[in-house]
Amino acid sequence: MWRKGVVAAILVVLPISAVAVGTLGWSVSQMFSPCVGWGGKPPATHGSCRQYSVDSQTRTQAALWAALLQGVILLAAVLGVWGTVRLRQIAVIFAGLLMFLEAVPLLFSAAPLAVLASFGLLVVAYRMENQTEFSNRAG
Repeated sequence: MWRKGVVAAILVVLPISAVAVGTLGWSVSQMFSPCVGWGGKPPATHGSCRQYSVDSQTRTQAALWAALLQGVILLAAVLGVWGTVRLRQIAVIFAGLLMFLEAVPLLFSAAPLAVLASFGLLVVAYRMENQTEFSNRAG
């Protein structure tokens, strides 16, 4: 196992993964809140709500959007770390490219984190080439 590469991959994907988990938790809490109206309709009135909000999306659209954004970010993060642990350079490259593609819908929010994570994974994949050659010679 390539310890420096694994630590580097984890440190690279940690910030964007934390943002993805946090926003996913917020999205799920909004989906189950009785104070949120979905599909442009006002929510049912409840005395326990301090503030009401209306979302133009339906709950299904919000769930699909969360799966496409946060789900793919977390998938790319796991794939990048897994590829680094297993010395699979193509998996790390694919994870870096997938993370870069996720920067497009996140353009006005967390895009810099996604681009930095993508760049970091591609650097880890580039450095992995030397590590795989070394392990092939040693074994």
